[in-house]
Amino acid sequence: MGIVKRSFIVMLLLQLVWSGLSLYQPGTASASTINAPSVVLLDEDFTRYADKTEATSLGYGFVAPTSGTGRASTDGTSGMLINVSGGADTAFTKIEKVFDQPQKGLVSVETTFRQSVYKEANIINLVDSNGTVIATAGFKPSKTSNKGFASSNGTDYVAITPNAPYNYDSTTFDSSSRITLRLELNTITRLYNVYVNDMLAISRARAAYYSTRGIHMDVAKVQVGSPVGSGDLRVTKLKVVSTPLDSVNGYTPAGPDFAYWVGRNQEVALYYESLTSASIYRIYVLNPETNEWFFDRQNTQNSQVRSLEKHSAVNYKTGTKMANGTTYTIGIATVARNEFNGTVYESEKTVIQATPSASIILSTSEYSVIKDMTVNETYNGAEWIVDSEEGIKVGDTAFVGGDYKIESVPEKYSSMERIIPSIKSQNYNESAVATFNVKDKATAYIAMDSRAVAASLPSNWLLATWTDTNDIIEVGDGVYTIPFKVYKKDFAANGLVTLERNTLAEINAKTSIGYFAFVQRSPVGLSLQSALPQWTNQASLPVTGVVSEANVQLTVNVNGSSVIDKALTGMSVDENIELTPGVNEIEILAKRTGLSVGDRIAATVNYDPDAPVLNITEPSIMTKQPVLMLQGTVNEDVWVTVQNNGTTVIDAVYSLAVSGLELPVPLSEGTNEIKVTALDAAGNETTKNYTVEYVFWADQPEFYDLAGSPLQTLTATGTIIARQEIINTTDTQKTLSLFTVMYDSNGKMVDYAIITAEFAPQSTKTLSAGFVLPDQVNGYKLKAYIWDHVNSMKPLSNESALQ
Repeated sequence: MGIVKRSFIVMLLLQLVWSGLSLYQPGTASASTINAPSVVLLDEDFTRYADKTEATSLGYGFVAPTSGTGRASTDGTSGMLINVSGGADTAFTKIEKVFDQPQKGLVSVETTFRQSVYKEANIINLVDSNGTVIATAGFKPSKTSNKGFASSNGTDYVAITPNAPYNYDSTTFDSSSRITLRLELNTITRLYNVYVNDMLAISRARAAYYSTRGIHMDVAKVQVGSPVGSGDLRVTKLKVVSTPLDSVNGYTPAGPDFAYWVGRNQEVALYYESLTSASIYRIYVLNPETNEWFFDRQNTQNSQVRSLEKHSAVNYKTGTKMANGTTYTIGIATVARNEFNGTVYESEKTVIQATPSASIILSTSEYSVIKDMTVNETYNGAEWIVDSEEGIKVGDTAFVGGDYKIESVPEKYSSMERIIPSIKSQNYNESAVATFNVKDKATAYIAMDSRAVAASLPSNWLLATWTDTNDIIEVGDGVYTIPFKVYKKDFAANGLVTLERNTLAEINAKTSIGYFAFVQRSPVGLSLQSALPQWTNQASLPVTGVVSEANVQLTVNVNGSSVIDKALTGMSVDENIELTPGVNEIEILAKRTGLSVGDRIAATVNYDPDAPVLNITEPSIMTKQPVLMLQGTVNEDVWVTVQNNGTTVIDAVYSLAVSGLELPVPLSEGTNEIKVTALDAAGNETTKNYTVEYVFWADQPEFYDLAGSPLQTLTATGTIIARQEIINTTDTQKTLSLFTVMYDSNGKMVDYAIITAEFAPQSTKTLSAGFVLPDQVNGYKLKAYIWDHVNSMKPLSNESALQ
């Protein structure tokens, strides 16, 4: 399939019928267009206003409810709260903004909001200068379908299922969700689009008095309304943009952008953007015999597929369909009708090259066992999916389109390749629905709706050649659960698998929804003795393992290049893979001779032959601190281990290169032989060694009065105390003494106090010693210090002094 001009986010849409348009005749109107630039009429952010700011104070009108009390004021940072309390179930209120002058042309209104509870709401109203509501967009939670709905009278709703995904958006609309709703109206064609979260939800809906001649449509004001009853609307933003369009001197609409095309049997399906300027779209095919454009057909209804319009090109001349396999030039033009006077204007053609085909061939992965997946049902065949990687699990969709999901599935099917057909292909009845070849020995599986009468299938294809596995896969739509019976069939390499037709009567009667399929290649039993490492420091990587059958070709690719390609002589694998420094993407394939697919083991192996660069700031050879903080850097992520005197004190701590190193090393009294090792993921290591002498040292004492207040100077009389909390940070018993000594102005010792205590290893005690000061302390000095004990008199702290 096709040429892609622009990609679109897609959403399922409803078909809306447009009729009564006269055919365009060349020369009907001038092709000139005189359009003014777009003008932003309103760009409001209600979250920037103070709490309880009334809408009327911001220049908005307020439409009171028919019953109950209405409110339109800001509510904290949640925006403008519009609601009704105490009213009837049908009561609602609105705020409105009147424009300085009525707007004509293209008017776009966008608002962002949330509701506490989703209820029916006419959220956006466009009102003309006569006071008539000409277009409305809102939500209707009670609708049973997630499709857009247009009533053809200017009122349009989008269905919302609370707490469930909205179509293809996968956005869950709950009370915390903010929704952006946009309505775009063209006053010339009187058509409008509705967008939800920037996705088209309703296409080319008709505004009020759509085909009434002699009336100039305009937009005089915009209204934003609350849900009916007790619902609330919290509006954060409101924006209005107007683009004037000249409907007097002539109006040339823009041509649509193509999204993609799909070749079908003697026709081409076209998918293109929805434009409110398009009263219709006209499809042309360039006749290859005359090189002239042939008008094939026109899209008079808005036939929507997801977020796009769709139609088909069929004939290249009267009564002659396009030939399969021939490439044609196809053009599509937008035709706008001025509903004031019935004049129509046609755009330039948007042109593509496209080729019809009797079937659609889906691409598959090079590792897939499925080859040449050919879908004969060309109308929906492009939607089919061949999933070679994900397998199947509970919650997966059973078909493309529809609401059917897998509710239970035997584990053995979880790793098989899946063929996910379109639900719309199930009623195809012209030939086999699809075919494909298998690249290797394989088993194909059909999961068939158990309600289908297998014996009644055309040509009895399922019971005649497939075997019932007695397995059941349950599929449900949220309401009903349908058992699917699983059948299987074995195929040789290059065998053709045919997916035959359903019983059409059962599909049409909805007594069966059809089938989906799986494929599993028969493995050759490749297994390795041990998994490939993620990192290594060896240039040659040994690989050993086995296969379960003979005549197997072994291929090893490294970074996309073949390094081993050989026929195994037995069923053992014993190879060495040569690596290059850095990343090595390794792929090991074991294939039956002459085939393109096989067992596959893939891994990323990083070959790093270099030891990490470890830089540590050199520590002092002697310290009085019990913990040494080593700081440094490494050039790669490593595991760091630190040993002190042979004992591990930091055990394999993972350290990032970008973070640097900070390593707290507890010291022992005396000599400390410190070893720092950095080990990278590949097994390379770097070691640094340091010798540090740790001397036990206490903090110097401090002076206090009896009340416990610190003293900074000596004062006469009163009691003074020297005190210090001491931690024995060593592993040996210590006898420690606190000395407090007073000296007179001549430096003569006049008094002293001593306290001595035993300290067990790693214990903490507080020593205090003091005396009563004399009446006169002029020139006196007080000193305090810690010694190891009275007899040795070895200082173990700095001296404290007070005078």
